[in-house]
Amino acid sequence: MIAAIPKHLSQAPLMIASKRQTPASLAKIFQEELDAILAIDLADAAKKKAVVDERAVKKRNRVIHAAFKTYVLAAFRDAVVLADFAYKPLKARKTKLATKAEAIEKSRATRKARHTLGKKQKKKIRG
Repeated sequence: MIAAIPKHLSQAPLMIASKRQTPASLAKIFQEELDAILAIDLADAAKKKAVVDERAVKKRNRVIHAAFKTYVLAAFRDAVVLADFAYKPLKARKTKLATKAEAIEKSRATRKARHTLGKKQKKKIRG
């Protein structure tokens, strides 16, 4: 479009949007727009490349990061020290009493169904 302005328009000023515009000023306006669009495109491309690079680094370091976190959580129990590493202390799992009772009941039922015996019970069997 910019190349077509001097090629097809005379050097006489034109009335565009209630303003007097010369072909050179129109070309300058459109060139500014194209420059702004190009800057955005370059910034987007740079951002996409940065995101790809960041994901590659995270993927490459994932195992080391997980192992380091495990080490720090095992070595330090103090919440203040863990906060320095940006970690939170591990929470102890709280099992409900009903869940524990149900697990014991299921375990006993399984042992009975499979006729599982302990060491002392097996010694008592003769024959």
